[in-house]
Amino acid sequence: CGSTAADAFLTLYNIENACKVQVDVMASGQEIIMPTAEALARTIEVGNDPSFAAADENWQAIRRILDTQDPSYKT
Repeated sequence: CGSTAADAFLTLYNIENACKVQVDVMASGQEIIMPTAEALARTIEVGNDPSFAAADENWQAIRRILDTQDPSYKT
Protein backbone atom coordinates (compact mmCIF):
# COMPACT_ATOMS: atom_id res chain seq x y z
CA CYS A 1 0.00 0.00 0.00
CA GLY A 2 3.05 2.23 0.38
CA SER A 3 6.72 2.11 1.19
CA THR A 4 6.24 4.30 4.28
CA ALA A 5 3.43 4.96 6.74
CA ALA A 6 2.98 8.35 5.08
CA ASP A 7 2.59 6.79 1.62
CA ALA A 8 0.14 4.19 2.92
CA PHE A 9 -1.90 6.82 4.74
CA LEU A 10 -2.15 9.09 1.70
CA THR A 11 -3.09 6.20 -0.60
CA LEU A 12 -5.86 5.01 1.72
CA TYR A 13 -7.05 8.57 2.36
CA ASN A 14 -7.32 9.21 -1.38
CA ILE A 15 -9.17 5.93 -1.99
CA GLU A 16 -11.63 6.69 0.82
CA ASN A 17 -12.17 10.24 -0.43
CA ALA A 18 -12.73 9.05 -4.01
CA CYS A 19 -15.34 6.56 -2.79
CA LYS A 20 -17.14 9.24 -0.77
CA VAL A 21 -17.20 11.59 -3.76
CA GLN A 22 -18.50 8.85 -6.05
CA VAL A 23 -21.31 7.93 -3.64
CA ASP A 24 -22.27 11.60 -3.22
CA VAL A 25 -22.31 12.18 -6.98
CA MET A 26 -24.33 9.04 -7.64
CA ALA A 27 -26.80 9.93 -4.86
CA SER A 28 -27.33 13.39 -6.33
CA GLY A 29 -29.05 11.97 -9.39
CA GLN A 30 -27.24 14.51 -11.54
CA GLU A 31 -25.33 13.78 -14.71
CA ILE A 32 -21.85 12.47 -13.92
CA ILE A 33 -19.24 14.57 -15.72
CA MET A 34 -16.00 12.67 -16.13
CA PRO A 35 -12.62 14.42 -16.39
CA THR A 36 -10.93 14.49 -19.76
CA ALA A 37 -8.20 12.02 -20.67
CA GLU A 38 -5.73 14.91 -20.54
CA ALA A 39 -6.80 15.84 -17.00
CA LEU A 40 -6.46 12.23 -15.87
CA ALA A 41 -3.02 11.92 -17.47
CA ARG A 42 -1.84 15.14 -15.80
CA THR A 43 -3.15 13.99 -12.42
CA ILE A 44 -1.25 10.71 -12.75
CA GLU A 45 1.88 12.56 -13.89
CA VAL A 46 1.81 14.93 -10.91
CA GLY A 47 1.01 12.14 -8.46
CA ASN A 48 3.93 10.05 -9.68
CA ASP A 49 6.43 12.93 -9.58
CA PRO A 50 9.00 12.16 -6.84
CA SER A 51 9.31 15.87 -6.04
CA PHE A 52 5.60 15.94 -5.16
CA ALA A 53 5.92 15.33 -1.43
CA ALA A 54 2.23 15.34 -0.54
CA ALA A 55 2.46 12.11 1.43
CA ASP A 56 5.12 13.41 3.79
CA GLU A 57 3.48 16.82 4.17
CA ASN A 58 0.06 15.30 4.87
CA TRP A 59 1.51 12.78 7.30
CA GLN A 60 3.29 15.52 9.26
CA ALA A 61 0.04 17.54 9.38
CA ILE A 62 -1.91 14.55 10.69
CA ARG A 63 0.74 13.94 13.34
CA ARG A 64 0.57 17.58 14.47
CA ILE A 65 -3.20 17.26 14.85
CA LEU A 66 -2.80 14.02 16.80
CA ASP A 67 -0.08 15.55 18.97
CA THR A 68 -2.55 18.27 19.96
CA GLN A 69 -5.67 16.13 20.34
CA ASP A 70 -4.31 12.90 21.81
CA PRO A 71 -0.55 12.49 22.18
CA SER A 72 -1.08 9.04 23.72
CA TYR A 73 -0.97 7.56 20.19
CA LYS A 74 2.82 7.67 20.49
CA THR A 75 2.87 5.06 23.24
